[in-house]
Amino acid sequence: MLETEEQKTLYALGLALAQNLGVFGLSEADLAVVEQGMRDSVLKKELKVSLQEYGPKLQTMAQERAKKIAEMEKSAAAEFLAAAAAEEGAMKKESGLIIKEITPGTGASPAATDKVTVHYHGTLRDGSVFDSSVER
Repeated sequence: MLETEEQKTLYALGLALAQNLGVFGLSEADLAVVEQGMRDSVLKKELKVSLQEYGPKLQTMAQERAKKIAEMEKSAAAEFLAAAAAEEGAMKKESGLIIKEITPGTGASPAATDKVTVHYHGTLRDGSVFDSSVER
């Protein structure tokens, strides 16, 4: 599909436009309607609604959908954190940070003036890595 540089650049245009759509939490059906609106406008076809009338409603819709997405994420995050804290060996710190020691160290603990090397691996709820000292 993406064989030429022009096609790849146009695909990148789609990616750039999509970044502005994330707040709407579009379903496939929603996206089809958005695509139709873009198609009608770009190809100068008859528009099915007035942008002057419906444009102002976009901000309200974005706020409502963002709030709904945030509520769903908050609920899912609470469940995820509860499950993570319940794992064998997990320790929940006062800050809410949940850690799991994989291999305990041996020997004396370092002093406040010592330098130490620590490895960590941070992932999001979906398993994607957001930071890792191991993968650097």
